[in-house]
Order: sequence, then C-alpha cells, then structure tokens
Amino acid sequence: PGSVKSISILGERNSGTTWLYEHLGLCFNHTVPIRRRLSRYKHWFQHNTTRPDRQFADSLVINEFRNVYDWTEAMHQVPHHAPNHIDLDWKEFVTRTWTMKRFGKDLNMTEDEKVGPVCQEDFHYRDIITCNQRPYPDGYWNEKHKHRYSEHQPFYEMRNDGSGKPYDNILELRAAKIYNMLSVVEFPWVVDMWVMRYETLLAE
Repeated sequence: PGSVKSISILGERNSGTTWLYEHLGLCFNHTVPIRRRLSRYKHWFQHNTTRPDRQFADSLVINEFRNVYDWTEAMHQVPHHAPNHIDLDWKEFVTRTWTMKRFGKDLNMTEDEKVGPVCQEDFHYRDIITCNQRPYPDGYWNEKHKHRYSEHQPFYEMRNDGSGKPYDNILELRAAKIYNMLSVVEFPWVVDMWVMRYETLLAE
C-alpha cells in the first residue's frame, strides 16, 4: 500500500528472518526502513504497546513461517535462548516443558523491582524466564567456559495470558506464537500484514 512507511519482519527462531531482513534491505536499497521488530524483537510475543517509541506508524508486517517439521528439527539442533533444551534427544526435546528454573540475578530482585513490564523486551516478571537479559553472575562465561546458542541470555516466554505458567512443549509455544503474530494486523499503527512461507521464498 502507498501508505506504508516501514516494514517489520516477524518470525520464530530458525525461520529465515535474518535472510529475509538482509534481502529486503538490498531490494529497497535502504530507502524504506526495514525493522527486525514491532512492539518487541521479531521472535517474541508481540503486544499492543502504549510506548510511542515502539509504535511504528503505518507499518507493513511480514510474518515468515517455516514448515513445522524442518523448523522443529532446526530448533532441536540450534535451540537459541533455550539453555534447558540443549543436547536433548528428539523425544525429550519436543516433550519437555518449555521453561527452566529461575536463577541468578532474577532471584536477587525485590518485590518492588518486579512490578510492571520491567523485564527483557517489556515483559512482566511472571511472563518471562529470565527477567534479566544477562542473569548469570559476572564472569560466569569466559574463554574456558563459552556459551552456545545464546544460552547466556535465556528467553523462555510463559503462556501469553498473564498466568505465568509455561507451555507444555515447544509445539504448543509455536501454535500460540503463530496466533499472536497473525493478530498484529489489529494494532492501530499496522496498515497491512503479509504471510510468507520460508520454503516458498527460497523456491522463488
């Protein structure tokens, strides 16, 4: 549409969003802002924020999805931001509850410090593990103890209903994430939304 002023790309981890972001930047020669976020970073649950700096007026949202079989295997091999799901066999990976125990700097927060959307990407304390972007003690990771797959920054999203309860497994998370990402077309500053399949884009 002629009213589009910027493009926001959304999609789960291992869904080709980085490739699409770079490709669109080249296509438009950086004349149109291409963003890897809407109200939150591209991989996470989006919300109808009241923050003016996150309301990108006249946004076109492109949701990119990968077929569930290849996507699940990709997450199994490279479980970004999910340290409790690294090095699991297939069955354990797809059935283990999508969460981990809260630890580190999260446990040092006072009750007052937990009030409101104070955590990573404006999540409430109950809705994300971990609240702190870097919860491990300073110096925990070093040359002899290197992190893998962004495990130093855990990002387990709880159920997107305010209950503070985790999803039963990664596929339940995926279903909720798709529903959420499709709902952004209702945000007042979004003018349109397109849905793209990663496999279709590769074929073209």
